[in-house]
Parts: sequence; C-alpha cells; structure tokens
Amino acid sequence: HKKDDDGGDIIPFQGLETGAVVQERRVFNETPVDPRKCCHLMTKVLYLINSGVEFSSQEATDLFFACTKLFQSQDPILRRMTYLVLKELTPYAKDVIIVCASLTKDMNSKNNNYRANAIRALCCAVDDMALLGQQGDRLLKQAVVDKDAYVSTSALVSAYHLSHVSPQNNEIIKRWVQEVSEASKNSQSNLVSYHALGLLYRIRKHDRLAVSRLASAKASQQSSGYSSPFEACLFIRIATSLIRETGPEASASLVKFLQGCKHSHAMVKFEAAKAICSLEDVLPASAISTAVSMLTSVLSGSKPAVRVSALRILNRVKAPVSSASCHELESLVSDSNLSVATLAISMLLKTGAESSVESHLKTLSNFMIDISDEFKCNVANAIKGLCHKYPRKKTVLLNFLAKSLRDDGHFEYKSKVVDTMMELMREIPGTKEETLLHLCEFIEDCEYTDLACRILYTLGEEGPTTKCASKYIRYIFNRIILENPAVRCAAVQSLSKYGRKCPSLHNRVCLLLKRCFGDSHAVVRESALVHYKVLQNSELNSYVDNSLGVPVDNLVSTLQEYLGNGTAKPFDINTVPKKVKQQPKKKDEKRDAPSPVVTATGAINYSEQLAKVPELADLGPVLASSKVIPLTEKETEYIVTCIKHMYEEHVVLQFDCNNTLEDQLLEDVSVKVEIDEGEFEVVEEIPLESLSYDSVGTTFVIIQKEPESNPTGTFSCTLKFTAKEVDTTTGEADESGFEDEYQLEEVEVTVADYMTSWISPNPTALWDTLGEENQLVEKYALSSFKTLEVACKEIADFLNMTPCGQTDYRPGASSKSKHLLLLSGKFLGRTDVVARSRMKLNPSGGVAMELTVRSTDPEVNSALCNAL
Repeated sequence: HKKDDDGGDIIPFQGLETGAVVQERRVFNETPVDPRKCCHLMTKVLYLINSGVEFSSQEATDLFFACTKLFQSQDPILRRMTYLVLKELTPYAKDVIIVCASLTKDMNSKNNNYRANAIRALCCAVDDMALLGQQGDRLLKQAVVDKDAYVSTSALVSAYHLSHVSPQNNEIIKRWVQEVSEASKNSQSNLVSYHALGLLYRIRKHDRLAVSRLASAKASQQSSGYSSPFEACLFIRIATSLIRETGPEASASLVKFLQGCKHSHAMVKFEAAKAICSLEDVLPASAISTAVSMLTSVLSGSKPAVRVSALRILNRVKAPVSSASCHELESLVSDSNLSVATLAISMLLKTGAESSVESHLKTLSNFMIDISDEFKCNVANAIKGLCHKYPRKKTVLLNFLAKSLRDDGHFEYKSKVVDTMMELMREIPGTKEETLLHLCEFIEDCEYTDLACRILYTLGEEGPTTKCASKYIRYIFNRIILENPAVRCAAVQSLSKYGRKCPSLHNRVCLLLKRCFGDSHAVVRESALVHYKVLQNSELNSYVDNSLGVPVDNLVSTLQEYLGNGTAKPFDINTVPKKVKQQPKKKDEKRDAPSPVVTATGAINYSEQLAKVPELADLGPVLASSKVIPLTEKETEYIVTCIKHMYEEHVVLQFDCNNTLEDQLLEDVSVKVEIDEGEFEVVEEIPLESLSYDSVGTTFVIIQKEPESNPTGTFSCTLKFTAKEVDTTTGEADESGFEDEYQLEEVEVTVADYMTSWISPNPTALWDTLGEENQLVEKYALSSFKTLEVACKEIADFLNMTPCGQTDYRPGASSKSKHLLLLSGKFLGRTDVVARSRMKLNPSGGVAMELTVRSTDPEVNSALCNAL
C-alpha cells in the first residue's frame, strides 16, 4: 500500500496492473489451496473491475476458469469470494455456462450460504433459463419457498432479474405463481415478503384483473399489519398506480387503505402521505388534509432528511395549510439546515399572511447567497404565486427579485428570475415601469448574452408604451457602447422601436443610430443603417413592423410583375394574394437563403420559417419538430423529404420536393395523406404552385388531433402534380399537361416526435428534484444490438433525447460490458424529462437495459417507456 501525496489516507492497490493480476492466478492451482493468498488476489480482481478497468475476453476467461478450481476448498470466506468474482467476470469471459454444473451442485448443499450464493452466481452465468433444464427449474422453485430467508430472497431477486433478460424467461417464471404467492405470505423475514410481492406484481403486471385481486388481497391485510415496512411501501406504490389508472371510485378499497395506513415504521406513514399528495388531482380534499397533517407532524423530528422530504412534498401540495402548520413552519425558519429553512420560508410565502411577507423576505435574504440554485428557483416560484395572491406587495417582491439578480448564480437561475419578473409585468397591472427599470439595471452587469438580448427585446416592445419612455434609452445605448456584437445588434433594434413608436424621441434616436455607423462589426453597422433609413422615411414603418397583412414573398413577386408590365396605374396592395405563393429555390440559391435556427443541441427551430405561412400562423407556436425524413431514394426523379411539426391541436407535415427531370415542369404540387385509423384528421392541404427543374419547393398538410393528446399513427403519402413538357433548348413549357402521381414512403408519427432535444445543465439536480414519485421503470431485452455504443446511440435517437452529464458512450474510455446513460429532453417544449438507462452487454448477444423515466407528467413517462 502507498500513501497519497498529502501523506494522509492509504490508497490500496495503487498502480496495480491487469497483466500482473492475471499472471498471479497461479496461486489458485497450488496444493493445498492457500485461502489467504487466493482471497487477496480476488480482492485485486474486484478492485480493478470496480475501478473501471476492463479485462480482455481472454484474460477474463483465464481468471474465470482458474477460480472454478477453488470449489474444492471448503473455506467459507474463500467460497463466498469465489462466487463474487465469478459473478463479476461473467460479462467478460467466454463459455461461462460450463460452471453451471458446480453451481447446481452447491444449490443442493446443506450449507445455506453456499446455496444462496450459488443461485445468484448461476443466474448471472445464464441468460436463458431453458439451459438449466427441469432440474434447475425445480431447484429454483424449491429455493423460492425455502425456510431460510437468505436462500429464498436470493431466488426471488435472481428470478426478477432473469425475467427482464428475455420474454422466454418471463414465461417460465410466470409458472411459479403458486410458489411466489406462498413466499409473499412469509412473515418471518422482511426481505422475502418484499421481494416476493415485487416478483408477483411483475408476473401479473399485464393482467389488470389479476393485479386488482392482488391489490384487494393485500389491502385486506391492513388490520393485521405487514411484516415488512419495505413490502408495505412497495404495495403503497402499486396501489397509487392502480388508483390513478382506474380512478378513486373504482378503487375505493385502495383509497381507504392509503388513508388508514398505520404502521409502526415512520417510513410507511411517510410513503402513504406522499402517495396521497401525489393523487391530489383525483382524491377529495379531506384525504389530502389528512396527509398534510401527517407530514406536518414529522416537521418537528430530529432528522433533517425527514424534514426536508416532508417540506418538499408540502411545497407541491395545492391544498391550504392550517394555522397550526404555519406555526410549525415558522419555527423551522431558524433551522440550522439551510435546505430546511429555505423550504420552510418558501412554504410560508405561499401560505402566510400578507402582513408577514416583509419579515419572511428579510429572513430569506440573509442566506440566499448560501443556498443552491435549485432552492432559489423554488423561492422564485413562491414569490410569483405570492404576488398574484397579494398584489399590493408587488413592489416589495419585485425589489427582492431584482436584488437576487445581483447575487451569484448560474444562467438557469437568472433566467428563471427574469422570466418571473416579465410574467408579473404582463399579468399584474402597475408593474411595467418598475420591472423595466429593474431589468435595465440588471443588464448593466449581465454576463449572459442570451439573457441580455431577451431583456433588450422586451425593452423595445414594452418601453415605448410607458409614460416616460426616454429614461430607458440611456440603458439601451450603453449596451451598444460596451457589449459584444450580438448584444449591440439587439440594442440597435430595440432603440429603433423607440424612434418609430415615440415621435418625441425620433430625432434623438436618429442621432444615436448615426453614431453606430462606425461600429467595428459589419452586422451592427448594417442594422443601424437600415433602421436609420426606415426612421427617415415613415412610410417604411409598416414594412418593418410586419403590419401589412400579406406575405412578404408574395408582395415582392407582385411588385416585380407590376414593374415588368410598365403600367401607369398606381400599385394597389390589395392585389397581393394573402395565400402563400412559394417560390422554389435552386439548390445553389438555397445555401444563401435564411435557414432555420440551429440550437446548441443540434435541434432546428422552424418557428420563424413556419410563421411566414398564413395558413399556419393561427395554429399557435410550434412545440416540437422532427428531423428530416427521406420519403424517396436519392436517385429517383422526384426527391421528397418530410419534417413533422407538432402544435397544440395540430400536426403539420412539411414536404420538401425536388424535381430532377430537366424536361418537366410540375404544377399544383401537393401530397395526398391518407389516414387509415387513429385520432388524426386531415383538415387542409397547402399546395405548391410550380416546381421547375433542379429546384426545391415546399408543400404542407395540416392534420388535426385532439387537444392535450399525443396520439401516434402511420400515414400513407402520395405525391400529386400536373406535369408539363419543357423544351430544354428554350426553357418554355407546354400549355397543356397531364395529371400524375408518385407513391412515397409512409410517414409515422411516434412519441419521439413530441420530444425536443435539450441538454439539461444539471441533470443530477433535475433527477433528484423530480424524485421517485414521478418516475416509471421498465426493463428490456434488446437482442438486435451487438455493442453498447450502438445501443446508446439508437436509444437516444429513438427517444429523440440528448445524452447529458458527460454520460454519452465514448469508445476507448467507456466500459464495453456495462454503461449508465443519462438522457434529457423537453416533451412538447415545456415538460422537462430526464431518463436513466442502465445497460449491460449479454455474453450470448444483445443488451439488457433498465430504463427509468422521470417527469412531472405520468402520461409522458408511460408513453416513453411503452414506445420501446
């Protein structure tokens, strides 16, 4: 052993090399076997594996079969180490099935420690229970109902894991219902009944009637109590899921069970209260008040973890808190644990009286610097609710938010506070000028470009409508002098709005814009010049403010036609068609055209592009957009791709079409979408007027869906058009044409289409914030994936989520046998979703995966888990 550089703690096995450990395996062949030497070597192997070191297949196989020779020793410690090392080497070694004979022999041993560990090791060595034969199946079923708790729980846990490896294993284990039911009645061991209930629910999970009978039987045991607090907590979670699925009326016995859940263990009471609060939207107020009272009662406990957990749940509850609870919360404001104190004040801000607002804010300001951004965001939410509740306190609350902006904090927190202030400005009368001044002071020292640009945009939109708009100009012009090009450009645009909307400030704004003509950045100079010219000619204001009511592209083409005709008649804007008239672009021209915004995650924002289509403008904001999907081969005469855009009540299919035939002109181009079944209905097709050779044009199909629903389905698509022959020498097309159609690939709408790529800046904090009450866990056997690298990429692509927290698979650095992948995304652009995927490579091929999805919407969790 060596000491670290500080001369402190001892670091065991520092500098240990894999090759040296493999060479030492000779000690396993010594006669007689030296248990001390063998245990020391196996400890080194376990140290290397758990340090992330990977053994090659040959090295792992050599060590694995060298360890099998230790079965001849009867030393109990050495035997337990042997089982442990065999389990850890199984994913790396080859031909591990050979050890089954020795393990099966130990399963018949009279030593219960041998039997239990042999069962665990055997189930790691095989992934197909059919290989165990009738004898292995019989031994495992006997072990499930064994009198020894260690043996029984080992068999139950092993069976639970094997049932997730393959559907065939699950079918075999389903035949153990009688044995597992008997084990669940075991009152001698806490763990046996707990694991048996978990396996029994796993077996009957897809049989609603069987699960209901199981729940009714377990609920009837309430009078006699449960032998295990773990079993009681697990059943509470099962009951909560059933109540949410079937409704409180159909599950009255389960609701009664939750309300009357009295157990000597505090963990069970806490779990029952948390379950009732999570069902606040479906249970009556009387049930919620009972749970709130229970949670309030544990606030006086001595354990900070219990107090924090209770306060977290209480903060999510919408039901009012009694005066006695408020008194209990006030005593926690001075708690030595900052997390407890912060949550207590957040709770008081939501429920306290108007007269106590100032005192709570004063207490909170004393330790705002020391708490994490997560708690600061909770405080911002509480202040927002309080401002709506007590509008007369708006000045005090806005001052507190503005002061918190000057404290240290990351982008997520600062953005949360700014959003809160902007929402209050729009929703509460009389707060506009005060809020804008606070935001002006903040951008003087704002280090985040995106945040500064957002505030400048708000100042440009809201500032000119205030009584004294001139006082904001100084703050805006300071950004032009002191900031980076992006902020300077946003400041120029904001400043020009004051010149257009406030006649008294017109000359001053023009003078300030002229000073920007010498800016070092070309974009800032050009923006200043354009806006200056607009201010000099007031007739151009409607063009800049986009108040013409007609598409700009249509206006340009109509003006070109007007100038080409050479008529003396004045131009009439009413002659401009309001329906979009798309102009196909050549491939080389398309490179110079404005393209959709690409975010940091690589996702594309089409909102600005789609807003220019009048038929789509009334559908609302774009919530999510898919990747580009090819519907034809690249070598075909017509190349068509599709992008799916998700709205609140509609799905818009964008078809980009390319005509590769030089002697054809396509007119009235559209895509016919046929829906066989489902919750979709085609409401409108937006055709493309014409499509010439080597040009790209776009046609849209608007499909309606039920609001607040996220259905999936498959559509058959056919490209329809009128084809006209073109003289390749003159470029002129025939006047007459013929109708034709071209079959496209089907378009499938999946759950991933409702997901937006998003990288969570702190996925661990988000994971902890959502908690286990907002999660769903499923296990899968992915037989088509040969490596973890492929599995990680395909899972992320299939769910349209982004790896975060530096957990993406990196060849050469990540383990080849197991991997933990964290994914994040936003469902419909508003619901934060984080998923954790535990993957393990099976020696016989394929990947076993456990997927845990957490979000505030249970339907989102279920949809993502069911999508795989």
